[in-house]
Amino acid sequence: IAEYYAYPRGFYNKKIIEAVKRAGFKAAFTIEAGGVNSNTNRWLIPRTTIVKNHKLSEIPAVFSPISFFFRKLAKPFKIWNKFFNYE
Repeated sequence: IAEYYAYPRGFYNKKIIEAVKRAGFKAAFTIEAGGVNSNTNRWLIPRTTIVKNHKLSEIPAVFSPISFFFRKLAKPFKIWNKFFNYE
């Protein structure tokens, strides 16, 4: 039985978070930018997605603080949705 949950495609809302809690999971992962510390909400743990077309040389840039900054800045505009075919 799985102890941790990853929101499919990173989609979640209050109802989904509550359902994950009721299902007995210990924590859940988003695809939000950021790091983890002792104050991180265990139901919204950030996780960076690496896809098959990422090159090994791109990995350091994906995890850089500036990359996290731009992802957070762009989130309200849903810029990434067109690249990942989010509906």
